[in-house]
Amino acid sequence: PNRGAHVRRYTSKDVTDSFAVRRLLEEYAVTHVSEEMRQLYMDEMRQLCKKLKTAQREDYLDMDAATHTLVIRLCNNGALQNIYQTIFSQISTFREISLIDNEAFYNSTRAHMIILEDLMAGDDLRALKVIHRHLEDAEKRVQVYYGKNDHDELKT
Repeated sequence: PNRGAHVRRYTSKDVTDSFAVRRLLEEYAVTHVSEEMRQLYMDEMRQLCKKLKTAQREDYLDMDAATHTLVIRLCNNGALQNIYQTIFSQISTFREISLIDNEAFYNSTRAHMIILEDLMAGDDLRALKVIHRHLEDAEKRVQVYYGKNDHDELKT
């Protein structure tokens, strides 16, 4: 007992499973945006878009978390928010891995701006398409990282 820290290792299946759940949650949230919540968070979405336009790589993880958490909050579903919080630490690990180069940073930041702009404009269907593609791309980057490692697991 108590023989040092235990490091959780993720498998390729863990990555696939995590992103599948994340897509379900975020796509559900985008398709169930409460108009009341959209208006309530309009200023926050505008501010976040403004920050994203001048974001640096060192700002990315915080802004990424803020964007995706805001998407979840917009549907005003407490159970969904609780489930999202449960997988947040795993998502955070994969977030860091998915930001492997400047192109990934640029594309992800651009996707966040488009998602927020679409949600502000009430174009939830377009936001849904963008978030789906954005999360698929992030999953692919994490799986590429996984494939470049000689072992069968991802360290946290």
